[in-house]
Amino acid sequence: MREIKISDSELGEANIRYLYDALYGALSDFNGGIEAKTDEHRSVLTLSCEKQYSDFIRCEAEDKIAEIIAVKYKYEYFKKTVKPIGLNAFEQELLIDALISADIDDDKKYIVRKLKHFSEYAIDGVFNFRLIPLKRKWEEIAGYIPPYFSGERLKDFISFLLTEKRGKTAIIENGIVYDQRFNPLNRTALIGQTGEGRIIKETILSGCGEVKVLCSLPELDEKYLKMYFG
Repeated sequence: MREIKISDSELGEANIRYLYDALYGALSDFNGGIEAKTDEHRSVLTLSCEKQYSDFIRCEAEDKIAEIIAVKYKYEYFKKTVKPIGLNAFEQELLIDALISADIDDDKKYIVRKLKHFSEYAIDGVFNFRLIPLKRKWEEIAGYIPPYFSGERLKDFISFLLTEKRGKTAIIENGIVYDQRFNPLNRTALIGQTGEGRIIKETILSGCGEVKVLCSLPELDEKYLKMYFG
């Protein structure tokens, strides 16, 4: 059996829980094992699988680690640095979600390249020491955000970003947001966004440019989906 260890600081327990939920199915399909532990210093996830499946499991793990950094770590950075006046609290969250989504695919690809050839993964260590150029890029983006942002300006900004992603579709059914391959998405879990408004946030974080709605929606989600996606 091959083992893959992934860890984060004790404050990153939610990240390890996200990885556990995201990778549990793949490990089960290949008769592997998955175990999460947290002590006063680190939260650790241990994956085990037969040698012939280890490359696949490692790729899946690296993709989800990249997602944690490209969503959760980026959210925490922008939450501290992007604070324009003129938006209500909900619209402020949507602005940050849009900034995350704008180049999430490129961010993830860059992060995955920096994860190659690791025997163990320390998520916080990778972010702090191997992704300095990525943090500089985020700093530049934050510097471009004007000090005042109206709701109408936010609408124009998000609509502009969506035009860059035409052809990539999200599907909403039974309150769940799926990508175009019908894989369920749960990126909002990384940033603690729940309740009404979660669907529009998940849709923006999906990085899609179009959306298909196959169910009724909460009023707030419907309002902003119509506003941004038509």
